[in-house]
Formats: sequence, C-alpha cells, structure tokens
Amino acid sequence: MEPIGSLVALNKNNKIPYYLQIKEQIKKKIDDKILLPNTKLPTERELSAALQVSRNTISTAYKELETEGYVTSLPGKGTFVFLEENQKNKRETILKQIESLCDQAAKADYNFEMLKEDFLEVWERKKNALHVVKAVFLECNREQLNYLSGFLSRRFNIHIVPILIDDIKDNVFQYIDELRDCNLVITTIFHIDEVKKIFQNFDAKIVAVALEMNLDTMVEISKIEEEDRVSLFCYSKKFAQNVNYLIGKINPKIKKIQLVTFYDDEIFENLYNNSDVILYSPKRKRYLPENLLQKNCIEVVLNPDEGSLNFLEEVMNDIKNH
Repeated sequence: MEPIGSLVALNKNNKIPYYLQIKEQIKKKIDDKILLPNTKLPTERELSAALQVSRNTISTAYKELETEGYVTSLPGKGTFVFLEENQKNKRETILKQIESLCDQAAKADYNFEMLKEDFLEVWERKKNALHVVKAVFLECNREQLNYLSGFLSRRFNIHIVPILIDDIKDNVFQYIDELRDCNLVITTIFHIDEVKKIFQNFDAKIVAVALEMNLDTMVEISKIEEEDRVSLFCYSKKFAQNVNYLIGKINPKIKKIQLVTFYDDEIFENLYNNSDVILYSPKRKRYLPENLLQKNCIEVVLNPDEGSLNFLEEVMNDIKNH
C-alpha cells in the first residue's frame, strides 16, 4: 500500500470539494499506473485522519471511484484498485477458444467453410438479440428518470430511451418515432395508469416497477432521531413526495423534512444552520459545499425491487423469443 501521506494532497484553499480532489487524484494515479491493480487503499478512517477531513468525505470519494470502475470494495478486507483483465488478454482468451473450436472441427472432419457459415449465423443471432428489446422509460421527475433508466440499462444490457411524462404530454409528436419503434415501456407503479393512456394506440408491452429504498439508505435513515432537523436536497418536488412516503414507513419519528430544490450561497448557509441531517438524491451531492459534507449526509437511492426486476426480465425474454 502506498504511504498515506503521499496518496493525496488536499488544497484547502481550493473551492473544489475535498471528496472530488481526493477522487481525481486517486484516479490519476491509477491511470498513470502509479497505483497498480490490486493495490490496497487506506481505510476511510486512516485517510480521513491523515487528511483531517470527515470519514464521510472519504466514503463519498471511494464510492464514486467504485461506481466509475476504478476501485472495488471487499467486505472485511478493504478497498482495492480494480483488477480488470485488459483488452489484450481478453482477445487472447477468445482466440484460444476459437482455436480450440477449430481443432475440434478438424478432428470431426467438419468442413471449415460450413464452420464459418455456422459461426456467422450464430454471431448475427446473438448480436441482434442484444437489440431486439427497444425500451423507453417514463417517469415524472428527472432524478429518478436518469438514475433508473441508467440502472436498468446496465442491469439488462439494453438501450433505454428516458422520457419525462410531462414532456410527452406536452408534445407527444416530438417522441412519435421512439413511441412507434419501442416494444417495451417501463415506468413506476405510481404512473402506470397515465402511461397506459399515453400508449393506448401503440403496440408495446407496459411494465410497472415497484421501488424500494436501498438497504444502506434505510439503515441510515432509521438512525435519525426525533429531535434531528432533516433536510432533503433534490431536483424535484415529485421525487421528494416519493421519498417522504417511504421515509414515513421506515422512520415515523421523522415528522418534518425541509425541502431544498435549488441552491445558492444563502440557501446553503440556511441549510447549514438549520440541518442536522441532509438527505440528497443521486448525483446532487456534488453540489454541496465542503462544510455541509461534514454533517450527516445520506444519499437517498430508490431501486426497483427484486420481484419487479425478475418480472421485467421475463417480459424481455418473451420479447426476444417472439
């Protein structure tokens, strides 16, 4: 492990948040091969003590590095530079498999021209299968729209067109090509009825997913005490409504949540003076100044539940097979 003191150098006169400085410096050392694959990074406690910043700051930097594929966290072991097989090794592995297939064909007196034709047929079938599902995702607020469409796209390896429900209501003809071309419409259970009305003249399967709060988020929210002053920093009031509903089930002690949907220095000062706990929607933390990050900050992540994901996978398989 690289000496802690030489890993990151914070410029505390810089307006760039500390966690971003930490993240970018570690990324550069990984890109420059100074930190090699499988190198163990300092623990959050060690690095926060060395840099004299909160553990929350280090945790945010490490989480973003993990999201971007630079590091991986192993429970009970620590955080490591991600060891990913490089493209050259991947190609060598595939070539060996192709050579093995050719050897098997030769031993079986299988004609190589026929093998080539068969390979191309299978290749086309597999390649096309990735593009059979043409999905759109409809949601009422920008935060959930971007986060969930990205989450589902990565989960199922499909391209998803994200569309705000209000946008499609205001000008359906703007999206007419996407609507005609799609064969799968995904939304949340809150909007299933209005989405069915929008698509009543289109031939596409409609699936509604139920949302549940990320387990880490639930654990942190359950720790909030009745006397804590809680604020929610997010993009839209509709996202806040969903969060309020779920928080009411998780921690009834939370009676009031201050909503902040836009920001400037005065608002951030008010947030600092009147908040003990700051909840924030995905990707909004980057806008919080360093002094607010010293408080108890909790990212509010809403994901589709496992039952919805399983059903969605069944629907996509059905589309691919027909």
